[in-house]
Amino acid sequence: MKSKQPENSKQPKLGIIIYDTYEEPSDISYTIDSLKNMNYTPYRAKIVITSKHTENTVTYMNMVNQLHELGFYAEFVMNTKNSPKRVIDFDVCKRCLNTDYIVKMEHDSIMNQSFLDRIIDLHQTIGNDTKMIEYKDICAIDFETVNDEYKKDNDFHNMIRRLRSEFLVQNQYEKIG
Repeated sequence: MKSKQPENSKQPKLGIIIYDTYEEPSDISYTIDSLKNMNYTPYRAKIVITSKHTENTVTYMNMVNQLHELGFYAEFVMNTKNSPKRVIDFDVCKRCLNTDYIVKMEHDSIMNQSFLDRIIDLHQTIGNDTKMIEYKDICAIDFETVNDEYKKDNDFHNMIRRLRSEFLVQNQYEKIG
């Protein structure tokens, strides 16, 4: 049973980035299906798929079109096999401007509704200091933090590792599940 969500204006805007940047092309259909089935207002989420694999281009464009049909803002970003990590990260993050949280997902991540509900709860809690939430391999960081901290690492994955350590000490980190 899907949980009841707050009115749309109270849902944070999410920038959801799906990385398919591994050496071999991945099947992200389960990840996309989990996003299509989440109990969330579609226009409050921007979904960006990033890949270095040209053989998946048509499949990913079809997925983006399916997301559009459901009301999501979605993009596919094709990179070259030699694209530096920092360029890939910068390109996808800039597509998520004007969001409240950046949510990083790997190619095989499955969106968990309780994780999503927790992001909503934290967003609505006045005085909340939590800046980073993780569920398995999905990580949500408030956009202001990403904007301030990314330049220290020039790598989204390294930034997450560093911030996890810092935020644990500062009680600004939460692990779900």
